[in-house]
Amino acid sequence: MRAFLYRCAVAGLIATAVIAGAVGAAEALTRTQRLLLFGLPSWLPRTGVGTPTLYVDFANGRYWYQGNRGSLSAWLAALGGTFTRADSPSGIATDLLPSAAAGAPYHTYAANVPRLVAGSGYLAEQQRTNLFVNSTAPATQTINFTATGGYYLWVNGSGSIAMSAGTATGCGTGTATNGSPVAFFISATGTCVFTVAGTPNFAQVEAGSAPSSGIVTTGAAATRAADLLQIPLGTWWNQSAGSVATNAMTTLFSANIFHADGTGSSRIDMTFVTSGVIRDTVVANSGTLQYDTGTNLTSFSRGSFYRNAFAWRANDYASYDSGGRSFLQTGSGATLPTPTRINIGGQGAAATVTGFVAQFAYWPARVPNADLQRLTK
Repeated sequence: MRAFLYRCAVAGLIATAVIAGAVGAAEALTRTQRLLLFGLPSWLPRTGVGTPTLYVDFANGRYWYQGNRGSLSAWLAALGGTFTRADSPSGIATDLLPSAAAGAPYHTYAANVPRLVAGSGYLAEQQRTNLFVNSTAPATQTINFTATGGYYLWVNGSGSIAMSAGTATGCGTGTATNGSPVAFFISATGTCVFTVAGTPNFAQVEAGSAPSSGIVTTGAAATRAADLLQIPLGTWWNQSAGSVATNAMTTLFSANIFHADGTGSSRIDMTFVTSGVIRDTVVANSGTLQYDTGTNLTSFSRGSFYRNAFAWRANDYASYDSGGRSFLQTGSGATLPTPTRINIGGQGAAATVTGFVAQFAYWPARVPNADLQRLTK
């Protein structure tokens, strides 16, 4: 019967197109009618509650919201979303990774332009400052460190950069080569000396717990701002139930993959956490924890991609990941939050994934457990 009704519906749409006339047929159909007539794209994930209302495949350039939007900018415009990375000066952000092969080509990006890398996805990172001046033509130099803490030196290309003592405490004597960064800890401020040998084509010195992508400098240090992709909630969101599925990686131990908030202390989070596991949580507007996978999901390795599918409904939660782990909760967690926005690839300047988000999907319903598990394969 269902198949018969579907064929009748399609026949009715075809008749509508014919009556409208050969020239104006496409214009006579609504977006929903066109989807029924011509079918949904094969790359949209299917579940027992249908396809997602929101889907983005950054790695392969696919953007879905009420139809195929064709580009990230068109997708965000339809949703009223924004992307910001307020670099100053503009054009200092790159997609050159510390792990890249020697001499690997890379792109530079203007401020507020997302970095989309084919096959990997949306590159989202914390704010970082490159202290190594003239980073694209490295030369021996002395750098003054005005803050204590952990730092990294990394290079790309042939050659090396060796560290030696200046007036700071903690310079060490490490030598960075392509693919082998040097970590050091400054315990007392002052200077360190960086001696270049050979012909590296990029150099970076930055504070942080892991090295990030290349930041172009000229005669002074330069700061790349945090990447932030934010979308206000609309009719596509359901406050009573929902599900998300992601494929992402991080180079850190604490980073948000997906975050929803905006009302009181409300939070729905999918996170790589400092304990080294993937963690899903739901917090009510009051700040009361409703759901927490704790340390029950897979331990992750920095730099590797992981899939996580996570569903929520009052007193009914489930999480599955690509490491084969799962966590279920029923009979508790009755108070769902009512967020007003979501962030993909971060929460703010400090909690950005600092890695890649390859795919993200959202359903306005509680996806069945069997489908959640399948989405992580």
